[in-house]
Amino acid sequence: MVGHTAILYRLCFMFFLLTVLSPEALLFAQEESFDTLLEEELAKGQVPGLIAAVVKDGAVLYMKGVGFADVKKKAPVTPTTQFMIGSVTKQFTAMATLMLVEEGLVDLDENVRTYLPELTPVYDAVTVRHLLTHTSGIKSDFKKRSTPPFFNESMINEDLYAALAETALEFAPGEAMRYSNTGFSLLYMIIESVSGESYSNFLTTRIFEPLEMTNTASRDKQNSEIEGLATGYVLPKKKFKPVGTVLRLGGGSLVSTIEDLVKWDAALKTEKLVSKATLEEAWTPFVLSDGKNANMGADPQGRYYQAGMGWFLGDENDRGLVHHSGGIDGFSSNIDRYLKEDLTVIVLCNIENITAVSLTASLAKAYFEQQ
Repeated sequence: MVGHTAILYRLCFMFFLLTVLSPEALLFAQEESFDTLLEEELAKGQVPGLIAAVVKDGAVLYMKGVGFADVKKKAPVTPTTQFMIGSVTKQFTAMATLMLVEEGLVDLDENVRTYLPELTPVYDAVTVRHLLTHTSGIKSDFKKRSTPPFFNESMINEDLYAALAETALEFAPGEAMRYSNTGFSLLYMIIESVSGESYSNFLTTRIFEPLEMTNTASRDKQNSEIEGLATGYVLPKKKFKPVGTVLRLGGGSLVSTIEDLVKWDAALKTEKLVSKATLEEAWTPFVLSDGKNANMGADPQGRYYQAGMGWFLGDENDRGLVHHSGGIDGFSSNIDRYLKEDLTVIVLCNIENITAVSLTASLAKAYFEQQ
């Protein structure tokens, strides 16, 4: 009861600040409301640790971690704590592909067998654009057993070629939209084939280093032990239990920090990596063969998204939402970018559940309600 009273008092105090005091006090009220949301989320006992950032007009309004990066050691979550970011990786794979497009080395509407000739002719109608927009018709996942710290891994190269040769398309390319991690494994392979570099080296030298994202890397078999990586957990019987993760190359293999993802967000407002026109094309819904926009359905908050290239696009209250979440064993993440408001909200967690998505939406809602 005391806890509910304290929260009510805090909300009344924030309302007072919002209605009668200075811009500095309003900022304090925003921070208080964000703190409350994080504390309430942690109090549910569904996540060991998390960190959030709210960025407005290029300035960090809020950045805070709560809970533990390692429960046993009671190591706190900090802005430099590394998390597996799951499918948020797809933003970076898409960006690397678009950089090669601008260099004239990849054509979005070229058949993927041009770059990966080992694929069988059944993939003749699949283009690079189809891979980027989850409209290829290729099965979502091909996995095989692995060893710690990865308990299974996405197939790649010869293994993937063999698996694809035995698998039919689920629908004609461009006819429908169905989420496909395999499509991003193929983009991983295209990046390596066309650039002549490893995926990890290409992203490091062309994206991470120029943006000074010093704590972001591709986690693979050669780079499996990450010193600053939070422990990922599951929650059986209401007790946090460490879990190994999957190795999902191209679609979920990156580790990053909240600080580095803020730098990533800032870069997307510039032309440091690709032109504004290319980004606008990436953030334009793919049109299916029936003339309708590719639609992935609704998230847990009931927000509907259409498929762009490496991003999903929403129209929540006409704010131009560009979004991607990431769920991978032991971790979850989410980035919501409201282009028309120049507002970005990022959440990272060390458990796979809907906390990152729901908390990101709650933080954005709290911000908009106070304007």
